[in-house]
Amino acid sequence: MFLKVKITIFSLYPDTSGHIKKEQKITQEVSRKMPTSKRTKARDKKFFQAIEAGYGVGMAGKKAGYSRTSVYEYKNDDSYFAEQWEEAKQIFIEELELEADRRAVVGIEKAIYYKGAKVGVQQEYSDTLLMFRLKALAPEKYRDRQEVKHEGKIDGKVELVKPVVNLTLTTED
Repeated sequence: MFLKVKITIFSLYPDTSGHIKKEQKITQEVSRKMPTSKRTKARDKKFFQAIEAGYGVGMAGKKAGYSRTSVYEYKNDDSYFAEQWEEAKQIFIEELELEADRRAVVGIEKAIYYKGAKVGVQQEYSDTLLMFRLKALAPEKYRDRQEVKHEGKIDGKVELVKPVVNLTLTTED
Protein backbone atom coordinates (compact mmCIF):
# COMPACT_ATOMS: atom_id res chain seq x y z
CA MET A 1 0.00 0.00 0.00
CA PHE A 2 1.30 3.45 -0.92
CA LEU A 3 0.44 6.77 0.64
CA LYS A 4 0.54 9.66 -1.80
CA VAL A 5 0.41 13.22 -0.57
CA LYS A 6 0.41 16.31 -2.73
CA ILE A 7 1.60 19.41 -0.93
CA THR A 8 0.90 22.81 -2.44
CA ILE A 9 1.94 26.06 -0.80
CA PHE A 10 0.28 29.33 -1.82
CA SER A 11 1.00 32.96 -1.09
CA LEU A 12 -1.90 35.29 -0.42
CA TYR A 13 -1.38 39.01 -0.99
CA PRO A 14 -3.49 42.06 -1.84
CA ASP A 15 -3.23 43.46 -5.38
CA THR A 16 -3.31 47.18 -6.18
CA SER A 17 -7.11 47.26 -6.05
CA GLY A 18 -7.21 45.62 -2.61
CA HIS A 19 -8.40 42.22 -3.80
CA ILE A 20 -6.65 39.17 -2.38
CA LYS A 21 -4.54 37.31 -4.92
CA LYS A 22 -3.46 33.71 -4.54
CA GLU A 23 -0.15 32.65 -6.05
CA GLN A 24 1.06 29.06 -6.12
CA LYS A 25 4.61 28.81 -4.80
CA ILE A 26 5.53 25.13 -4.44
CA THR A 27 3.89 21.86 -5.36
CA GLN A 28 5.45 18.63 -4.25
CA GLU A 29 4.22 15.07 -4.34
CA VAL A 30 5.40 12.66 -1.70
CA SER A 31 4.90 8.94 -2.11
CA ARG A 32 5.72 6.52 0.65
CA LYS A 33 5.23 2.81 1.03
CA MET A 34 3.19 2.21 4.14
CA PRO A 35 4.31 -0.63 6.36
CA THR A 36 2.14 -3.68 6.26
CA SER A 37 0.90 -4.62 9.69
CA LYS A 38 -0.63 -8.03 9.11
CA ARG A 39 -0.74 -9.44 12.58
CA THR A 40 0.70 -12.89 13.27
CA LYS A 41 1.66 -14.77 16.42
CA ALA A 42 5.31 -14.73 15.30
CA ARG A 43 5.23 -10.94 14.90
CA ASP A 44 3.50 -10.55 18.26
CA LYS A 45 6.26 -12.65 19.84
CA LYS A 46 8.96 -10.46 18.25
CA PHE A 47 7.19 -7.37 19.57
CA PHE A 48 6.98 -8.72 23.13
CA GLN A 49 10.63 -9.87 23.03
CA ALA A 50 11.69 -6.39 21.95
CA ILE A 51 9.69 -4.82 24.82
CA GLU A 52 11.34 -7.28 27.25
CA ALA A 53 14.73 -6.25 25.86
CA GLY A 54 13.99 -2.61 26.67
CA TYR A 55 13.02 -1.23 23.28
CA GLY A 56 10.47 1.56 23.12
CA VAL A 57 7.08 0.91 21.56
CA GLY A 58 7.95 2.38 18.16
CA MET A 59 11.19 0.42 17.76
CA ALA A 60 9.66 -2.79 19.13
CA GLY A 61 6.83 -2.44 16.64
CA LYS A 62 9.31 -1.86 13.83
CA LYS A 63 11.28 -4.98 14.81
CA ALA A 64 8.04 -6.96 14.60
CA GLY A 65 6.92 -5.37 11.33
CA TYR A 66 4.13 -3.37 12.98
CA SER A 67 3.50 0.33 12.98
CA ARG A 68 3.35 2.18 16.29
CA THR A 69 -0.33 2.90 15.69
CA SER A 70 -1.07 -0.75 14.99
CA VAL A 71 0.36 -2.03 18.28
CA TYR A 72 -1.74 0.47 20.24
CA GLU A 73 -4.82 -0.64 18.30
CA TYR A 74 -3.99 -4.29 19.08
CA LYS A 75 -3.56 -3.38 22.74
CA ASN A 76 -6.95 -1.61 22.85
CA ASP A 77 -8.80 -4.30 20.89
CA ASP A 78 -7.24 -7.48 22.29
CA SER A 79 -7.00 -8.03 26.03
CA TYR A 80 -4.60 -10.97 25.57
CA PHE A 81 -2.22 -8.75 23.57
CA ALA A 82 -2.50 -6.07 26.28
CA GLU A 83 -1.72 -8.64 29.01
CA GLN A 84 1.30 -9.97 27.12
CA TRP A 85 2.56 -6.42 26.56
CA GLU A 86 2.23 -5.64 30.27
CA GLU A 87 3.99 -8.91 31.16
CA ALA A 88 6.87 -8.09 28.80
CA LYS A 89 7.14 -4.61 30.33
CA GLN A 90 7.20 -6.08 33.86
CA ILE A 91 9.99 -8.50 32.89
CA PHE A 92 12.10 -5.59 31.67
CA ILE A 93 11.36 -3.59 34.84
CA GLU A 94 12.46 -6.56 36.98
CA GLU A 95 15.73 -6.76 35.02
CA LEU A 96 16.30 -3.05 35.64
CA GLU A 97 15.60 -3.55 39.34
CA LEU A 98 18.13 -6.39 39.51
CA GLU A 99 20.75 -4.19 37.83
CA ALA A 100 19.96 -1.32 40.21
CA ASP A 101 20.35 -3.70 43.18
CA ARG A 102 23.66 -4.98 41.84
CA ARG A 103 25.06 -1.49 41.34
CA ALA A 104 23.87 -0.40 44.78
CA VAL A 105 25.12 -3.42 46.75
CA VAL A 106 27.87 -5.13 44.71
CA GLY A 107 28.94 -1.97 42.92
CA ILE A 108 30.84 -1.51 39.68
CA GLU A 109 34.56 -1.34 39.03
CA LYS A 110 35.86 2.06 37.95
CA ALA A 111 39.33 2.36 36.51
CA ILE A 112 41.84 4.66 38.21
CA TYR A 113 44.22 6.50 35.92
CA TYR A 114 47.41 8.38 36.69
CA LYS A 115 49.18 10.36 33.96
CA GLY A 116 47.09 8.60 31.34
CA ALA A 117 47.92 5.08 32.47
CA LYS A 118 45.55 2.74 34.28
CA VAL A 119 46.99 2.11 37.73
CA GLY A 120 44.13 0.26 39.40
CA VAL A 121 40.44 -0.13 39.94
CA GLN A 122 38.07 1.04 42.60
CA GLN A 123 34.71 -0.44 43.54
CA GLU A 124 31.97 2.20 43.44
CA TYR A 125 28.51 1.82 44.92
CA SER A 126 25.39 3.85 44.28
CA ASP A 127 23.80 5.21 47.44
CA THR A 128 21.14 6.85 45.29
CA LEU A 129 20.07 3.56 43.70
CA LEU A 130 20.07 1.90 47.11
CA MET A 131 17.80 4.60 48.54
CA PHE A 132 15.39 4.36 45.59
CA ARG A 133 15.19 0.60 45.99
CA LEU A 134 14.57 0.87 49.73
CA LYS A 135 11.81 3.43 49.11
CA ALA A 136 10.24 1.12 46.51
CA LEU A 137 10.50 -2.07 48.58
CA ALA A 138 9.59 -0.64 52.00
CA PRO A 139 7.78 2.66 51.41
CA GLU A 140 6.19 2.65 54.85
CA LYS A 141 9.67 2.83 56.36
CA TYR A 142 11.70 4.82 53.81
CA ARG A 143 9.27 7.13 52.05
CA ASP A 144 9.79 10.88 52.22
CA ARG A 145 7.70 12.25 55.04
CA GLN A 146 6.56 15.67 56.00
CA GLU A 147 4.83 16.33 59.22
CA VAL A 148 2.92 19.45 60.16
CA LYS A 149 2.08 19.93 63.82
CA HIS A 150 -0.07 22.62 65.24
CA GLU A 151 -0.85 23.15 68.85
CA GLY A 152 -3.54 25.48 69.95
CA LYS A 153 -6.64 26.81 68.36
CA ILE A 154 -7.07 28.13 64.84
CA ASP A 155 -9.94 30.54 64.63
CA GLY A 156 -8.80 32.73 61.79
CA LYS A 157 -7.01 32.62 58.48
CA VAL A 158 -4.65 29.75 57.58
CA GLU A 159 -1.88 30.83 55.20
CA LEU A 160 0.43 28.47 53.35
CA VAL A 161 3.70 30.32 52.93
CA LYS A 162 5.78 27.63 51.16
CA PRO A 163 3.50 24.82 50.01
CA VAL A 164 4.66 21.21 50.41
CA VAL A 165 8.14 21.88 51.83
CA ASN A 166 7.52 24.38 54.62
CA LEU A 167 4.03 25.07 55.87
CA THR A 168 3.33 28.05 58.09
CA LEU A 169 0.03 28.28 59.91
CA THR A 170 -1.02 31.73 61.09
CA THR A 171 -4.02 32.91 63.03
CA GLU A 172 -5.57 36.32 63.37
CA ASP A 173 -6.74 37.50 66.81
